[in-house]
Parts: sequence; structure tokens; C-alpha cells
Amino acid sequence: MSEIASSTSVSSQSGLVSIRDFGTTDRPISITGEEETLFLPGNLYVSGQSDTDGEIVTQIHVGESRISGMRKILDEVMSFPSATISISDVVDPDEETFHLPRSGKWKVRVYVSGEPYADTVALVLDAAEWEAAGGPKL
Repeated sequence: MSEIASSTSVSSQSGLVSIRDFGTTDRPISITGEEETLFLPGNLYVSGQSDTDGEIVTQIHVGESRISGMRKILDEVMSFPSATISISDVVDPDEETFHLPRSGKWKVRVYVSGEPYADTVALVLDAAEWEAAGGPKL
């Protein structure tokens, strides 16, 4: 079952949310400007609505049975050497958003909802990895 471990809102002038390791130097680069996601192991950009349409709700889930009403846009492995996830507008400085129970690589899935642009972005951490790392029960 999916449990929400963290939920925040991001105001994004550019319409892009960055999910990254705290202090990463990775910067994904757009090829067409139409990409829904831009991915590097230490930094992921997700396209969403701009701040003129409202804030983008960002969630971190542990485990996944079904993320109701959302569609999956990414299934990858991300690197978090600092064990801290930062979620913000792509131009904002890093902020500590969520502490992981261990540093290193994590299986992640990303889901979005909202049309025509995402108004909610959910990062889902693998439950088995969470438990193996000694993460607290949610």
C-alpha cells in the first residue's frame, strides 16, 4: 500500500519542478522544450503548471499499490548520495525536503495528475528498499 511520507507545494515560474539530491550538480537539458520529464540520476525535472495557474502539489510516497487518479511517467533509479531529497522550482536553491533512511541509489516511480499540465507530482520510493534501510513505518 502507498503511504504519503511528505507533501509540500511548489510555486514554479518556469512550470518545472526539480526533484534532486540535495546539493547535486546534475542539470538535465531539454532537447525540444516539450518533454514531460528530463532525467539524470541525481536530478529529475517534471513539467507542470506555471505559478499563474497555481502551485504544484508534490508528494513523496513509500510503497505503491496504486496511486489513484494519477498516471506513471517515470520508472528509474535515482542517486541520493546525501540521503536528502530537495524538491523545488528548477531555479530555486536546494532546500531540504525529505531525509531518506540511507544514502545511495533508490528505485523511484513518478506519477502526475492534472490537465493539460501537472498540478500534482508524486515521487514513489520502493517499499522493500525503504524497509531494508530501516525506514520508519508510516
